[in-house]
Amino acid sequence: GEREAMYLKNIVSSTDQLGRLIADLTDLAMIEAGKLKMEKSVFDFPEMPRDILPGISINAQNKGVELIVQGYPEGVRVDGDKFRLAQVLMNLLNNAIKFTPAGKRVELSFRREWKYISVLIKDSGIGIHPSETKKIFEKFYQAKYQKDDKLRKQGWGLGLCIAQEIVRSHKGDIGAASAGLGKGSTFWFKIPVS
Repeated sequence: GEREAMYLKNIVSSTDQLGRLIADLTDLAMIEAGKLKMEKSVFDFPEMPRDILPGISINAQNKGVELIVQGYPEGVRVDGDKFRLAQVLMNLLNNAIKFTPAGKRVELSFRREWKYISVLIKDSGIGIHPSETKKIFEKFYQAKYQKDDKLRKQGWGLGLCIAQEIVRSHKGDIGAASAGLGKGSTFWFKIPVS
């Protein structure tokens, strides 16, 4: 009946979370051992977001969040690990969706800056306290200033720490900016174009 269906849904969702946590912990262990390998090859950069967006869009729809993509950076080629870079973008987009209330929007945009391609993810979510924009990239960091307990506990998890490592091993940079609590955030990363 209905109750069983609900139990099943909860089990599936917690198994999913557990699976993600284990994958994250494995990645983290590799990072700490200096063994997180990047399998780099030159690829067409827009392929990477195109691969992951269908799945992310479903996630956004389920939450009632509008996902807007501002034009792909056509003709940009990157020497990198497509799977790992996709992992970074997925993490940032899923976080943005998680922290954005239903009815609001998440915007993904790209900027070509000299030798770099920048990816920007702007959400209309809970925002970040100015003192924490650097700290959230630390392992297991949970925002101190977040009023919503449930969201605070979900935190940014290990994902940002791993994302930072991946971006840095591409000789890139990653960061976050926010006008303050309740004002949304913009997460960005940039990597060199080939």
